[in-house]
Amino acid sequence: MMMDPNVAADLATAGYKSKEAFASFLAANIGTPAWLYWRDHENDWKQAKAGVEPFAGYLKLGKDAVLPIPRLYKQAGPPSNSLSPKPTGDSPATIEIIVTGGGTNTFSSGGDFGYVGSAVVDKWR
Repeated sequence: MMMDPNVAADLATAGYKSKEAFASFLAANIGTPAWLYWRDHENDWKQAKAGVEPFAGYLKLGKDAVLPIPRLYKQAGPPSNSLSPKPTGDSPATIEIIVTGGGTNTFSSGGDFGYVGSAVVDKWR
């Protein structure tokens, strides 16, 4: 999730004293629209149709439901030069929050972005 410093300040005023605190809230409270989940999880769809739980229960909620499956988390990324392990899954530690900008645009954006590659900015100049 990317946000302007004004948005980060509003979140702090609302009681989230750190990025980690807000990430914990997101991990516990953000679900996945059913239509999106079924589009991306064909095997789970087949299990739901066969009556396998919890997928069958999710299917009964309808296509407009929000399933209790977090979607703001990082998948296992490419190999890293870092010696520290990369967390995966849907824990608060895997939700990345970036505060950037000049503090003039009350904007935030979230998504299920993943690491694709890096580029040196100096080569663009």
